[in-house]
Formats: sequence, C-alpha cells, structure tokens
Amino acid sequence: EPSAAAGNVLLGLTSLVLPALITALHCVVVRDLGEGRVPRLGEALREAAPRIAAAIGVVLLSSAAVFAGLVALVVPGVLLMVAWYFGAQVAVLERLAPWEALQRSWALVKGRWWSTFGALLLSGLAFTLPGTVMSILLTTIGNGFVYVVALTLAQAVTLSLTALFGTLLYFSHRATRP
Repeated sequence: EPSAAAGNVLLGLTSLVLPALITALHCVVVRDLGEGRVPRLGEALREAAPRIAAAIGVVLLSSAAVFAGLVALVVPGVLLMVAWYFGAQVAVLERLAPWEALQRSWALVKGRWWSTFGALLLSGLAFTLPGTVMSILLTTIGNGFVYVVALTLAQAVTLSLTALFGTLLYFSHRATRP
C-alpha cells in the first residue's frame, strides 16, 4: 500500500495543480493553433503562468461548491459542475478573476446545459475509465515514490485529454456566445 503521505501529495497534485496547469497550457496552445500560430511550449508556459493562480482559484471555488451541492442534494452539485466547467478556461483566456470566470462559464453554458452535460459525460467516460484502470493497477506498486510518479504521469495523460476536450468545447461555446 502506498503511504498516506504519498496519497496526500498525489491528491494535491491531481486535484488542484495539474488540472489548472494542464488546462492553462491547452488553452494557450489551442488558441494559438486556431489563430494560425505554431505553439511553443516555453511561450505557452510564459503566457499561462500568470493565470495559473486564477485557474487554481477557480478549481478550488468550484470544487468546494460542487462538493457542497453534491452533499446537499446531488442535483445542485451536478448543476454547478456543468455550469462552471469552463471556469479555468475563462480565467486563463479571458483573464478574469475566479468568481467572474465562474459567472462567465455559467453564461456560456446557459441554454445548453443538457448538451454540455452529455458531452462532458461521454468524454468523462472515454477518458477517465482507462485512467481509473491504470490507477487500480498502479496500487500494486510497493514503492511510494514510484507510485506517485507513475500515477501522476497516468493522471497527467487523462487530465490532458480531458483538458483538451474541455478547451475545444469551451471554444465551441464561446464561438456561438462571445
């Protein structure tokens, strides 16, 4: 079994830092591609870096509210999870503070909640299921360091696919509701 410390480090990385970082980078890269520019990792990191704190703020705020909604009655948590899904993309690309980014995400999803929910559900199944299987397989590793590194890499791939899909869906929503 991995140690509790290894599990806590992994939880912090996979629930706050990695999603914000990966989403921020995907936002900048997809935007650059859409504008006909060849994305460069260094440039994408430099541009995204100042917005990562706002993206982490969005993830913290939305996660707390979604958790509270899920505990309360489940439905409010699911409603917020979908309505605020684009918060990190908005924080990075539209340069809004966390609360304003969540409000903007709500506006982008308004009138398209069910189609957004369906797209997120299908992508979640497609991207998360293989990652979950990999996570289960990795629990057999006895070395805490190797476990954290391997699971972080597996989660990064899953998060990358999820962030790419979410970013493309964000641009789709934004194109029809600027």
